[in-house]
Amino acid sequence: MRANALIAALLVAGCSKGGGGGPAFEKAEGGASALAVMEAPAAETGDLAAPQIAYRYTRRYRTPVDGIAALQARHMALCEQAGRGVCHVLLQRVSEAEAGQDSELGLSVTADRARAMLDALDKAVAGTGGDVVARTTEAEDLGTQIVDTEARLRAKQALADRLLAIIKTRTGSVKDLVAAEQAYAEAQGDLESAQAQLALLRKQVARSVITLSYAAPAGVQGSFNDTLRPAFDEAGTLLGESLAALVRFTIVAVPWALVIGLPLRWWWRRRRARKAASDKPPQGAPST
Repeated sequence: MRANALIAALLVAGCSKGGGGGPAFEKAEGGASALAVMEAPAAETGDLAAPQIAYRYTRRYRTPVDGIAALQARHMALCEQAGRGVCHVLLQRVSEAEAGQDSELGLSVTADRARAMLDALDKAVAGTGGDVVARTTEAEDLGTQIVDTEARLRAKQALADRLLAIIKTRTGSVKDLVAAEQAYAEAQGDLESAQAQLALLRKQVARSVITLSYAAPAGVQGSFNDTLRPAFDEAGTLLGESLAALVRFTIVAVPWALVIGLPLRWWWRRRRARKAASDKPPQGAPST
C-alpha cells in the first residue's frame, strides 16, 4: 500500500536505545534522523476460518403474458409486508416486448428469512396458474476474506495509533513530524478503506440477493385486443407508405406520359383521318 511504501522509505523498525517499546528518533547515516515505527504484524489466522456464507438465489417463472405485471406486483407486495428491515427491492423492470421476456425483480432479504421468502414467492406463482421453470442457488464462503480484512484492519489501526503518538509528542525535526503526519493521513485512508470492505463483506453474509425473472410460455398468444392492436398501430404507417408510393409514381409517370402520349395521340388522330378520307367515295361516283 502507499502507506507501507512511504514508511519503508522513511521509517525503520526499531525501538528506543533505552529498550523502551515506545516510538523514538535514531541517527541514520549522514546524521539525518529517521523515524522508527513498525507496523504491527497482522494476527495469524487459523487454517480454517469460520464459514461465512453469502447466498444468491434466482427463480425463473412461467406465467401467461397478461399476468406477468400482476405477478410481479404481488411479489413486491410480499416483500413490503415483510418490512424494509427484512426485505427491500433492489431492481424492478417490466417489459412488454417479446411477451415480457425481459421482466425482472431483484430483492435483498435477510439471510435468516430468505428461504421463507422464496417459499412465499413460489406459492404466489402457483396461485396465478404459472409455475417455476428454473431454480438456482449460489453460495460463496467469505470467511477467509473477512478474517484477513479484520487482521489488516487491526494492523492499520495499530500503525495509525503509533504515528499519532509520534505526532503528539512533537519530538524530532520538523521534517520527521511532517513525514509522520503524511504517513498518518495515508494510514487513516487505508484504515477507512479496510473498514468499508469489511462492512461490505459482512453485509453480503447478512443479506441474501433474490433475482426473479418472468416469461410467458413459448408460442402463447396474447388476448384478442393484444392481437389486433399491432394491426391498428400499423394502419396509419401502411396508408402513409401507400400514398407516398402513389406520389412517387405520379411524379415519375406524368412527364413520360406527356412526352410519349401527345405524339401518339397526334399520330392516332392523323391515321384515323386518313382512313376516313380513303373510305369516302369520290365525288360524282354513282351510288349503288
